[in-house]
Amino acid sequence: MSTERHSTTLQILELLRRLESSRERAMPINRVAEEFEVNRRTVIRWVEALEAGYLDEDGRPLVVRERRGSGEAWVCLPRRDPVLTANIFQYAAVRAAALGLQAGQGSLLGDCAEDAACRIIDGLGGPAAPLIARVPTAFYYRAFAPKDLRAVEDTLDVLLGALLRCRAVTFDYTRPGKEPIPHQVNPYTLVTYRDGLYLIGLRTSPGTERMRIYALERISGLEVVRGTRFSLPEDYDPADLFGDRFGVFIGSRFDEAVTVELAFDPRVQTVARARCIPGTRGWSPHRDGWEKLTLEIPLSPELTSWILSWGEQVEVLAPASLRQEVARVLSNAASRYQT
Repeated sequence: MSTERHSTTLQILELLRRLESSRERAMPINRVAEEFEVNRRTVIRWVEALEAGYLDEDGRPLVVRERRGSGEAWVCLPRRDPVLTANIFQYAAVRAAALGLQAGQGSLLGDCAEDAACRIIDGLGGPAAPLIARVPTAFYYRAFAPKDLRAVEDTLDVLLGALLRCRAVTFDYTRPGKEPIPHQVNPYTLVTYRDGLYLIGLRTSPGTERMRIYALERISGLEVVRGTRFSLPEDYDPADLFGDRFGVFIGSRFDEAVTVELAFDPRVQTVARARCIPGTRGWSPHRDGWEKLTLEIPLSPELTSWILSWGEQVEVLAPASLRQEVARVLSNAASRYQT
């Protein structure tokens, strides 16, 4: 490269640096000529070269000429899309979480998440407005038959305070078809599952101290027990309660894992393999193109329900008790449609 060309390259790079650092990202061409001590026509040649070869990923020139004010020519770095920062992704993530918590006509937690999303917007500033406007259509949460949480707003309001302050609560709990039963519980964890809210707590009623899970919509008359404060066990982790099992069923009935073998029709194998199925130990060939999924998992109503959701495209191979239960349910269901 000749000395003259090297000098020109350095001058162009310096021009770009000044444009990027200037508040307006622009300079009058006459001023550029004066500051670089070159002819005005030389600056125009620089700009023409940049317009032709200095392009963004969409092929648009990153340096352009504009007429401003009384017609004076300027060299400019156009302002493109606002810079994507972690904050815009944080806003998108929080808003997606808010939509999940608001499923089923909303909840206090959903309102709080939406408020947090609004606070992030306030911190992003005006330049991010196009990105903020895009988020509601770029990220969406599709609920699946969510529970109606409007009836538990008062319960949730009191419960959240008790959870965070580790205070015992009392309430009546009603199982389907049963009379309400009083409970005193140390509330450990609020669980979001399939667009519903559940409470994990240690029931401390005399003679019945054990971990239980409660559906919020079945709780009534919840009150904080004044003067109480409990401590969580040092090794407590809600994830350990569920382990490799389906759903939120906990208790001694659902603690023992057994070997479950399921044969999947070729038509649904891709769909099944795409999921992280609890207790998975591996896939293996079965027969006629079917594949066998082996699980080590406790038996539960949730597991049975999941198997039934596959209809004729899944066959239970083991254990015999699960195979018999699924066959019984399918037989009873089929009998409803016999004429």
